[in-house]
Amino acid sequence: MASFEGQLLFVNAAGRRLLGLSPDKDVTKLALADLHAEAGLSRGAHIREHGSWQGERVLRHFETGVLIPTQVSSFIVRAPSGEQLCFATVQRDMREKNMREAQLRQAQKMEAVGRLAGGIAHDFNNLRTVILSYTSILGSSMAPDDPAREEVDQIALAGDRAAMLTRQLLAFSATSCNAPGTT
Repeated sequence: MASFEGQLLFVNAAGRRLLGLSPDKDVTKLALADLHAEAGLSRGAHIREHGSWQGERVLRHFETGVLIPTQVSSFIVRAPSGEQLCFATVQRDMREKNMREAQLRQAQKMEAVGRLAGGIAHDFNNLRTVILSYTSILGSSMAPDDPAREEVDQIALAGDRAAMLTRQLLAFSATSCNAPGTT
């Protein structure tokens, strides 16, 4: 809880762990600005006027200074008479969720690259098949001592080497499309 002026009044045990505040730390000597990456005071006026505020903010770990992305929900705390006393805030640490989302995006990128590699491999293999077919036809119609036979044989060898590249692309495609976190 905090005053509308930005003075901390209370931080529960979970909040203390998140912020790196010891259980015996007197939080009433701290201001919201001590724990926020940005001033953090701008929502006080909004909460007072509208009764609540929700959004994302970044907290600063008290001891290490590490920035912690959080999902925030703040609301007015009222006296039984209805008078606005202060505001309370619930903050959800978003680091793990953000990390999982980044991993999912990476897996999706790998899957897309794998699918692209598989498509290229199949198209490349189709072209290779045509080249090798015509090379075979050309080679079979040539005399054994034809001076161009060596060039035709080199085309056939290049086609065989291209088969290895096709297999590698297909293997990459299979692993990328079956990476953990992909479908």
